Amino acid sequence: MKDNIANLSGKTIEYGDYLVYSFFLTPELLEKANDNFFKLIKRNKNYGKPNFESYYDCTFWSLDITFTDGSNLSEAEDQYGIKLEVNEQYNSKALFVNQINYKCINLAEFAGKTIKKAVMTYPIDIDIKIADIIEVDHFIGDIVDLIDTRRGTNNTSNYFRGNTFPVVSEPFGFLFGMPFTNSLGSNQPYIYSSNKLYGFGISHIYDYKKGDEEAVLCFARQKGEKREFAEFSHFCESAKPYIYSVIFNNKVKACMTVHKYTCLVEYDFTETSADSIEIIVKKKSKKSFLHTVIQGGTVKDIKVDSKKTIYTVDFRQKKKVVVNLTQSFISQQQARFNYKNMSFNKCTLILNRAWKKQLSKYTVGGTNFFLTQIFYSNIFRMHLYPNMFYEKMPDGKIVHPDIHNVNGEKPIDGPLMINNDFSKTYKLVWPAFFLLHISQAQELLSGLLQNYFDSGKIFKCLSTKGTDDINNIYLNIILQSFVLYNANSSNIQNIFGSILQNSEIIKNKKIRLDDYTRIDQLESKICPVYDKDSILDLYGNQDNLIKALDNYFFSEREFAKKKNWTNYHKLVNGLSPFNDIRFGLFNLDNLANYNIPFLYSYAKNTKKMQKIVSEIWYYLQVGSDIGYGYLGDEDQGVMSAFYFFIGLGLYPLNPLSGEFVITAPRFPFCELDLPNGRLIINAPLANRENCCVKSVKLNGELHKGLTINYEEIKNGAYLEFELEKG
Repeated sequence: MKDNIANLSGKTIEYGDYLVYSFFLTPELLEKANDNFFKLIKRNKNYGKPNFESYYDCTFWSLDITFTDGSNLSEAEDQYGIKLEVNEQYNSKALFVNQINYKCINLAEFAGKTIKKAVMTYPIDIDIKIADIIEVDHFIGDIVDLIDTRRGTNNTSNYFRGNTFPVVSEPFGFLFGMPFTNSLGSNQPYIYSSNKLYGFGISHIYDYKKGDEEAVLCFARQKGEKREFAEFSHFCESAKPYIYSVIFNNKVKACMTVHKYTCLVEYDFTETSADSIEIIVKKKSKKSFLHTVIQGGTVKDIKVDSKKTIYTVDFRQKKKVVVNLTQSFISQQQARFNYKNMSFNKCTLILNRAWKKQLSKYTVGGTNFFLTQIFYSNIFRMHLYPNMFYEKMPDGKIVHPDIHNVNGEKPIDGPLMINNDFSKTYKLVWPAFFLLHISQAQELLSGLLQNYFDSGKIFKCLSTKGTDDINNIYLNIILQSFVLYNANSSNIQNIFGSILQNSEIIKNKKIRLDDYTRIDQLESKICPVYDKDSILDLYGNQDNLIKALDNYFFSEREFAKKKNWTNYHKLVNGLSPFNDIRFGLFNLDNLANYNIPFLYSYAKNTKKMQKIVSEIWYYLQVGSDIGYGYLGDEDQGVMSAFYFFIGLGLYPLNPLSGEFVITAPRFPFCELDLPNGRLIINAPLANRENCCVKSVKLNGELHKGLTINYEEIKNGAYLEFELEKG
């Protein structure tokens, strides 16, 4: 029993204290509660009138603390800006059933007060403590250290909270450094709920459904041990974009970083009695070449079999070794050339600076640590894909492997980019690239177009395996959008050549037998249409569109619960996460659905749109502290870009229009370094309650309309929002 709230009585709050607790809510716990207790709650008008027969009514729960001066904790807010009063918590939808719920509450306003008692709405097991969390109030690192790359990794086979991976990587880099909680070859190399690490190494994974056939893994153990994993705790783990580190339960320390084509893993056995260790290196694929260098120790023996290589290493003066895993897809000789003899610390510093350069283009202010952390974590995810897949030869020539088998598997000249599913990234990720850094976006797009130059075509998905055989209509949208943002591009002729080529490629595929695969009948009528006039013609008028949207968002929850989900939903996405959105029929299982809240703007009903968008932003990102942070599949930066644009208050509903739908910003202040100037967004009243836009000024002049055009902000602009309650 973790319920230790009685121990809080008599505690005096000090400045810098935080109340931290985690808990689990289930309908069964609610049923066990005392009937008289619930009668008392129902009679008390302050608690509202929830229907306790519903599945989600167990989320009518809160912890309240009464202080000796008569004040209460329920007056405060949690880390997401949601008040702790039980109605506020219940109505926020930010508490989940059969999932870990985590709260971290700043007690600064209660400093000097003494706790009289703590009371729960109904009794549950709770793990609670008061702690001084230094990094929250006195953050002294740079913006890169704000990011926890484990966000979105706490998934199960049928409940997805992001399906992300805690990678160490350069922005759009060649490879990922990855900790593996599963053995080599798993589609889910890292699962937050696991307490075992099988090692560290190289990954090129971009979609858990596709897996990773090019992974490399290494694991170090004391000589004589037989185990091939080590146990650890998340309290002894740190995951940043430039370094991953962990202290295992056996006191062995390990850190990982990357540089270009190399993953570096540093093992520290100082706190152990070991004087000799074994380093096991496993490589799954035969397509890639691996060059392994071990620094800091003396290699005494090497054993090689078909599955692994085992290095026996004796320590020198210090019990530290660094394993350098350098990869090439060209040749073994090229793998040796790709290796650069650099220290672990220098590689870490270089990677830190690379991410700092990328992230320093964005500044937010006026909000708390946790929401700032979410903002930068979303930006991090947006800048992982696509990935470079080319190498520099000793003579300086840039080449890439022949993934399309059109040149007898010989290297081909030119830079190649891979790992992009255009059917996902076209909607939000590429519009973000075009807005924020058009030159870098052009380089990425040119690298992806290299596939067209190699094979004469580009399909929907690009990876180390090559392509699939789905006609790529999505790339056409990306290319035309690129022309919209950069009409002077020298690649226009090649772009349109690719568009024409794609229009000619039609291949028959066996389709699923469901009437509707990714979306249902209602969604198929709402979400595929980008053009405002077309969707209004489809519904006849604005009122009919509003009725359809209201039916979608505000249907009874039980109807949403009993919805006839297709086999595709159940197989690929799992049912539970999308039920838990609790917004009628709205879900994020299909990328087209992201746009649906913003269709209210076509009917000029912005109040409903902005209230819905505000709730989505605040409660679907909860749990970032414990490996959650998303609901559903993050999809190569798409969901992160979705939250990024909502955070700005500018949403690219139609990627081919150059227009952004205006909504309430989530931050009082935001500044973006655009290619040709600074975009400053000032919304001093921004918070969870002030979710609607009353007026907008553009460069000091009142802005009319529900959208703003790219041409109006591309050279820099000052946007000033006056917000009001919804």
